[in-house]
Amino acid sequence: MLLVVCVHAANISDSAGISLLLPKMREKYPKIQVIFADSGYQKSAAEAVKTQTQAELRVVKRPQGKGFQVVAHRWKVERTFGWLSRNRQLSKDYDLKVEHSKGWIYLAMIRLMLARLTNLENHNFDNSMKN
Repeated sequence: MLLVVCVHAANISDSAGISLLLPKMREKYPKIQVIFADSGYQKSAAEAVKTQTQAELRVVKRPQGKGFQVVAHRWKVERTFGWLSRNRQLSKDYDLKVEHSKGWIYLAMIRLMLARLTNLENHNFDNSMKN
């Protein structure tokens, strides 16, 4: 489950955008110790995390070489993107305002959480709407 969401313009890099997210995260979840991120977050992001929180930023890089390779913690990021993209509104960037995109992301996570709480089979929302 996502704890904090920050949507920003495309001309802001991930490393710069993390500075927008950290104050919100620190306020709501001050005890977080480790943050996993993909390779879009480089040294400047690690320094921002170190100075703005008590957490450690661990960058999970893509595997080198060809073929399938298991990389610890990388599946968490990819799985979350998969869950989000299952929602039609989030499959593309339809919204013009970042507040709308942020709202759709929270709604997608709420739907997933409700499906887990009610034990809906395969989290298939289309079938649940028919009943």
